[in-house]
Amino acid sequence: LPYLFRSVAKAPELVLVTALAWCFFLAGIASFIGLSREMGALIAGVSLSTFPYNLDVMAKATSIRDFFVTLFFVALGMQIPVPTPRVLLLVLGASVFVIVSRVVVVPILYTLRLGLRNSLVPAINLAQVSEFSIVIAFLGVSMNPHQIGTDILTVVILTFAVTSVASTYMINASHFIQNALTAALKTIGLKDLDADKAAAAEVEGHYPVIFLGFFRDASSILYEFEHEGDVEESKEFVSKITRFTTRASKTQSSSCPASPTTSCAAPAT
Repeated sequence: LPYLFRSVAKAPELVLVTALAWCFFLAGIASFIGLSREMGALIAGVSLSTFPYNLDVMAKATSIRDFFVTLFFVALGMQIPVPTPRVLLLVLGASVFVIVSRVVVVPILYTLRLGLRNSLVPAINLAQVSEFSIVIAFLGVSMNPHQIGTDILTVVILTFAVTSVASTYMINASHFIQNALTAALKTIGLKDLDADKAAAAEVEGHYPVIFLGFFRDASSILYEFEHEGDVEESKEFVSKITRFTTRASKTQSSSCPASPTTSCAAPAT
């Protein structure tokens, strides 16, 4: 396989064709030996990821992937029967369980002393069902005999839809949710390690800032100093920089000769 891809890499249009051929080949082999075609395609993707051409293949296969993913979800949606009230109740319960179950991440991260914010935000961001679960459920329905019923597939798909929509708004509002949960956890006695770190950093004191050169990066940093943080400290810092710049300009001007036939160039920094 490495020799094959080194050969076709000389013609960029053949890289994608070869990658697709390898994918279909392994999918067919997997189906022949009793595995699913999806598993064969997954193995093909894993094998291609080890080559330096994987980024090129991914860039060229994006449109094809999106096209087939769209067809997959359309075909999947057409197989879903009209949900019954019992199925909708299961979907609601499964969605709540998925969102609440992510709380197990919080004590693990808090035990690692990552603070309340770093413990809560990952739990909020993980509150959804993966698309791969739909693929697994679809395989369970398509096998003969069926491993799961169509009701279970409907529950998985609708739970995926509900949690995806809910997690989108939860991620956008993660800052407010995290603040509310942090306040609730503080009331039961949990310490906010992030606040302790910030207080310790503030106690350590202030340190001088030295600019070596003053171009884009340094001017951007100065702008941040001027417009962020404590107002009095920012004004004092800017005034020191201004006095230093003025003194340096006067020194440079005094070192220049007065003759109009000569010029004075600033030393390169």
